[in-house]
Amino acid sequence: VGYLLAKSWCLDEVTCKGILLHHDDSIFQSDDSSLSQVCTLVAIASLAEHISNTYMRLQQDVEWDRRGDTVLEYIGLPLTEYEDMQDEIHRRLDQAA
Repeated sequence: VGYLLAKSWCLDEVTCKGILLHHDDSIFQSDDSSLSQVCTLVAIASLAEHISNTYMRLQQDVEWDRRGDTVLEYIGLPLTEYEDMQDEIHRRLDQAA
């Protein structure tokens, strides 16, 4: 439904495919070069969602547990650097509140 709505709003194809495939972990192993921008968009969205979920102290993030390592590997971000970035974003959110 999200994909169809995005198409009806005339969003670009990368965004539409990102919406369509945002739960499909197999895209990160795809040899289809046309999916590289989609994978990057999905990876960024996954990072943002996980940072938000941990900031709000929601229960276990099952999707991140399943795909977190794959996302970090895809974008080339070591876990320790991601955790530092996450802590910094949480700190800034606390200051803004």
